Amino acid sequence: MKESARPSQLIFKLRNFALSKVGFWSDKVYDISSAPSRYGVVLKGNSNSRKWIVIVSREHYHESVTDYPIADARDLRSVLRLEPRLSPYRGHRFNQIERLSTESHRVTSWIVKESVISSLKVRPLWLIPETACLYPLSENCPLSLSRHGESVLAVSSKNGLKSGLESSNIARGAAERWRSRFLAESGCAGDASVEQLTEEQTGWRYLTGIWRILVNSPLTFKLPIERPFGDNYPWAKLASTSLAVGFVYILLTSIYLVGASAWVDYRLGVESDSSQVALSELRQGDGLQKRLDEITELFHGISPSWIIWDVVLDLVKVGVKVNRVDGASGEITIYGTAAKATEVLRFLNEDSRVESVEFKVPVRQLQDRQQFGVSFELSPLTSYEGQGQVQQRVSTRDSDE
Repeated sequence: MKESARPSQLIFKLRNFALSKVGFWSDKVYDISSAPSRYGVVLKGNSNSRKWIVIVSREHYHESVTDYPIADARDLRSVLRLEPRLSPYRGHRFNQIERLSTESHRVTSWIVKESVISSLKVRPLWLIPETACLYPLSENCPLSLSRHGESVLAVSSKNGLKSGLESSNIARGAAERWRSRFLAESGCAGDASVEQLTEEQTGWRYLTGIWRILVNSPLTFKLPIERPFGDNYPWAKLASTSLAVGFVYILLTSIYLVGASAWVDYRLGVESDSSQVALSELRQGDGLQKRLDEITELFHGISPSWIIWDVVLDLVKVGVKVNRVDGASGEITIYGTAAKATEVLRFLNEDSRVESVEFKVPVRQLQDRQQFGVSFELSPLTSYEGQGQVQQRVSTRDSDE
């Protein structure tokens, strides 16, 4: 009997050790219970032990689902690195990519608040949103998770994952109306049956979801290595010192410039006879400056259209075949084919002459090339430089006359 009990005791100790490395973050770190008959999430105060995996509660991250008409997953990852992060707050972004068809992918994004990472005493290896532990969910089968006296409602529909935190501080009627509205917005019936998980079942769902993530995609929710200069670096002191040094430098430079200007004025007054020629040239320069200001006002707001064709020629040089160029309301759209459409997007994003670059139509594969339509706008700096070229030509013509 003693020999048969030893393996079970060893398994129990290994299970407790593994559970001790998993935590749940809400307002602080909670431990996963290691009781033999229960795996629910329970409060044990601030845990001082290091957690390898931390599950983040729903109220501490932003969740979104976006479909992309891009066939190649590698091209999609390149687009995700280039596009801006849209979130109500700053944080760390995790993306889960799912293929919808041969021509498109679905990306579920979670942006975890920076305050969650900074508040952890020891940086974990994995940071996993709690709704990410629910995959795969049956479509149009709402699921309610119970933990800490609150519940999270999650639905998987044809539009992807949608979840929300059900408040326990409102009246029952208001909570039912919120749930009905949430289900209707998710594509389910307002009175659809919701599978209610107990706290024990919720803990089991977390653990099985973590195991699936570590086996199938261990790098999806892996936290990057902490930078040497993070939030603990005294950036405020450095900024205040830099401002003080800059202020002193500007003050001393201003005093020097004022003194030098006064000295030059004094020398010009003493040697007025020899400075008449210089003063005449200065007056002439003022007149030319006035004329230049008038020309600047005349050409203000004119967009240099030749820059658009410079951009088109640059695309042709890198192997892009341009079929059509359209323009309306300041937006230029180029239709053509290339070996990789995302390379065209990357090329335009790196061009300082244009801004607001995005695909206008879905990318299509035509044999060994990809057909695309990409739109952009000229940057204000490009327009200003183009006006400067016009002014320079006019000034040169005036000086020749």
